[in-house]
Amino acid sequence: MSQTSKTTNDTRAALSKRLHTGIVIPTSNRSQLTESLRQLGVTDVFVGTIEYAGSYTEGEYAVQFNDQATNTGYASVWPQWAFDFAKAALLSNKRVAIISNGQPFGSNLTSVLIIAVAG
Repeated sequence: MSQTSKTTNDTRAALSKRLHTGIVIPTSNRSQLTESLRQLGVTDVFVGTIEYAGSYTEGEYAVQFNDQATNTGYASVWPQWAFDFAKAALLSNKRVAIISNGQPFGSNLTSVLIIAVAG
C-alpha cells in the first residue's frame, strides 16, 4: 500500500470515527460545510447539486454531480449506495457534499451527504 493510500485510509477511518460519535457544526458555520470537513482532515470535499440520476439497461447507475465552487459537472457511473443518495437529493432538491479520493467520479467516492443548507 502506498503512503498516499495509507494516509487516505487513515483520514477516512478518523472521519468515520468522528461521525459515529457526532460532530457539532455551529449554525454560523453550516454554510461553510466544506471548510468544516477540511478542518477534520478531509481534503477532497465537493459541494453541489445533482444534475441527473438514472440507470442503464446493464444495471449501472449514471449520475452527474455539479460542483458549485468550480462550476464543473462530473458525469460517471456511481455505485448503488451513492446513487441512492444522489437520487434522493435530486428528488428533494437538496445539495450534496461529496467526499472522495480525488475528483468526484463514482469510482472515487467515499461518502455522499445530503445537505439542506442554503446557498
